[in-house]
Amino acid sequence: MRSPESPRARRRAAKIETIKEEALALVLEDGVASFSVHRLAERLDLTVGALYRYFDSVDHLLASLQVDVLCVFDAYFDAVIESTEKKGISLAVELVWAYMALSEIAPERFRLISRFVSSMDPLLNDDAAAQAVEPTMRLFAKVATSLEEAIHDAELSPGDSMDRALLLWSSVHGLLERQKLGRLQVGLFDVNRLGSNLIQTLLVGWGAKRDVVESAMDQRLKQDNLRAILNKI
Repeated sequence: MRSPESPRARRRAAKIETIKEEALALVLEDGVASFSVHRLAERLDLTVGALYRYFDSVDHLLASLQVDVLCVFDAYFDAVIESTEKKGISLAVELVWAYMALSEIAPERFRLISRFVSSMDPLLNDDAAAQAVEPTMRLFAKVATSLEEAIHDAELSPGDSMDRALLLWSSVHGLLERQKLGRLQVGLFDVNRLGSNLIQTLLVGWGAKRDVVESAMDQRLKQDNLRAILNKI
C-alpha cells in the first residue's frame, strides 16, 4: 500500500505546479529562445537559487512543460477514440481534425508545442528533448493504428502506417503554423478548407476512395464537442 504524501511533499508538488504555470505563461509571451529564469524568479518572488531547488536546469523545466502538454494531448486523443465507434479512415480523419482543433480550443498549450517543433534550431539539449519523444510517439501511434486498420479493411493500399502518420502530422502542423497569413486577406488562408484538401489529398494518394474520405470529413466531431472532451481531462 502506498504511504500518504507528507505535508512537505504536497507543498513541494504544489510549488512545482505553480512554477510550471508561470513558466508556461513566460514562454508564450517571450518565446522559448528568450525564456529567462531570472524573469521567472522575479514573477514568482523567488531567488534564482530557490528555483533550482525544484528544477536543476532551464532545459529540465522547459522539457517538463512540453511533456505535460503532450500527456494532456495524449489523454485527449484517448477520450476522442472512446467517444466514437469509428475505426480505419474515419478514425484517422477524426484524430487529425481533433489535433487541428487544439490550435483553437487550447491555443496556449498548442503554441508551446508548435514553438518546439517548428524551430530550425534545437531549443533544448538532447537529454531534455528526449523526454518528449515517448509522449509524442504515443500520439503518432494512435493515428498509425487507425491507418493500419484501414489497410487491413482494404480502405488504404499497403504502406508504412507510422510513416503515413508522421506525414499527416507534419503536413497539418505546417498548415496550422501558416494561419496568420489569413490576416493579410480574408479567405486567403482558410485553414478548414485547406485542411480538408490536405487530408483528402494524402489519403486518396494512399489508396482511399474520395467518397469515403468525404464522408469521414462530414461526420467528424464539431469543435464544441472536442472542447467539451478536452475540458474533462
